[in-house]
Amino acid sequence: MNVLASDALDHVVTLGFPPENPTAVRDAHRTLDRLHEAFAREGFTVYRTDIDHPTAPTAKEPEALLRGRLERALDPHGVLAPGRH
Repeated sequence: MNVLASDALDHVVTLGFPPENPTAVRDAHRTLDRLHEAFAREGFTVYRTDIDHPTAPTAKEPEALLRGRLERALDPHGVLAPGRH
């Protein structure tokens, strides 16, 4: 967990499981689903989604973020990795 500001943090959740075990894989995916839902309920916005959660539950102005408000604020001239985001 990295504290970025008094009201922002970056938290990575890693779930270890044996990929050759179908039950463990299913359980890990269910756990990740529940984590996404719990974080959204608590008002935490997911900023890096994965292939199984391309539209993960979000909170606090997700539409504004998806429309690129944050990107425009940080890169108003569109020079940082154009077309990447």
